[in-house]
Amino acid sequence: MMLINPITPIDNRDTLYRVVCGSYNNRLNAEKRIEELKEKGFNDAFIVIYKKE
Repeated sequence: MMLINPITPIDNRDTLYRVVCGSYNNRLNAEKRIEELKEKGFNDAFIVIYKKE
């Protein structure tokens, strides 16, 4: 497992920076990663679902 460094907040309300942690073909694996991130303090981590065409 990779270690995640702490985030340094920057007060910039005009810009949004998105960090993607990975892509998963299995939802359970994605949910497991979310749990790991939240355990490390990234409480606002969430899953975005993209449908393949």
